[in-house]
Amino acid sequence: MTRNLPVKADPVRAYLHQIGQFPILTPDEERELARRWYEERDVDAARRLVVSNLRFVVTIARQYQGYGLRPMDLIQEGNLGLMVAVKRFDPHRNIRLISYAVFWIRAYILAYVMRSWRLVRLGTTRAQRKLFYKIRQVQRQLRQVDPDADASPEAVGRALGVTADDVIDMDRLLGGRDLSLDAPAHGDGAEDDRPVVEVLPAEGLDPEQALTEGEGTALRRHRLQAALAGLQPRERAVLERRYLADEPASLADLGREQGLSRERMRQIEARALEKLRGALAQDAPDIIDVADAPAAEARAA
Repeated sequence: MTRNLPVKADPVRAYLHQIGQFPILTPDEERELARRWYEERDVDAARRLVVSNLRFVVTIARQYQGYGLRPMDLIQEGNLGLMVAVKRFDPHRNIRLISYAVFWIRAYILAYVMRSWRLVRLGTTRAQRKLFYKIRQVQRQLRQVDPDADASPEAVGRALGVTADDVIDMDRLLGGRDLSLDAPAHGDGAEDDRPVVEVLPAEGLDPEQALTEGEGTALRRHRLQAALAGLQPRERAVLERRYLADEPASLADLGREQGLSRERMRQIEARALEKLRGALAQDAPDIIDVADAPAAEARAA
């Protein structure tokens, strides 16, 4: 007897069938495996923690299918978040791994959506990310409560804690579409209608100026990296998390991670900034105004 197989198998269903062979761990099994990884760096224990939770990643990834991205790509990004969660998981916190891993799984999937939803990235600031995921939802909610309600950029901005200009910009981006630079500039069918890329005005610096400024930026970055290398590991880590990260960490967050008070982290940051000021001023006073803002130059470089 033969079975009727689908012409084109569902990759997600096939993947679920494949990972279904890995049993879900009991709390005691999970705790022991997590302990082995946390204390002994047992790679096999970490692998079992990952594979036993892969089905949960699929469940979470399905919540983000409305952006036109391939489900398996979303799942794979979620799997990366799961692996990061396993690496950082502390079994002594007395919580299940998946409760902790949900944050990392969602973070990796959301970052992938932001990178991939449009050819041109919609934005990287916190306000832009909030708008990207919430603007349509807030607009619907305002109209559902009262069909005549004010769904203006100002009202949406107040609901989300952003400016009206941010709302207008994101609304325009979401309502637009990506155009090919190889498309005809006028679209009138004329034989001499050149591609858009050939008629776009040049913006920015000329090649000589761009080269000069690029060399200056590289020099500043090199000197900043050299100055950072002269700091103590904890001092360098604080400055990198506070001023060089895409999402700067607060002193309270750093204090919790290091097991120190917020005031102690502030003292470490102040000492590190003072050392950085001194190193940069001694190396090249023209790079940074020591009296004004070393942190600003750290961000720019």
